[in-house]
Amino acid sequence: MLGYHGTSADNLESIKREGLKAESNTVWTCSQYGTYFWGDNYVEYEGLDDVDPESYLLEQALDSSIFPLSYAKDCRPIIVVFEVPDNEVETDESCEHMEPVS
Repeated sequence: MLGYHGTSADNLESIKREGLKAESNTVWTCSQYGTYFWGDNYVEYEGLDDVDPESYLLEQALDSSIFPLSYAKDCRPIIVVFEVPDNEVETDESCEHMEPVS
């Protein structure tokens, strides 16, 4: 599936050099060191049949870049789009109330 990750330009060089990987210095402190992104499965899960998936996921990733931008030196939002195998994707249950709503 395609993944969409929003961040600031401050992080672009390390992403290009090392890829998207979870480390202890992530901005999402409760993430249990996971790499978080918006994926095609989210559109399906939410039943958003009336949206263009690519545009919607780009918008969500852009929204996710707001926090890193709040303390960035280079305040350009960056959206990284990448391929991730479906079997490497897990539901986000790292924080209270982050579990899927039924």
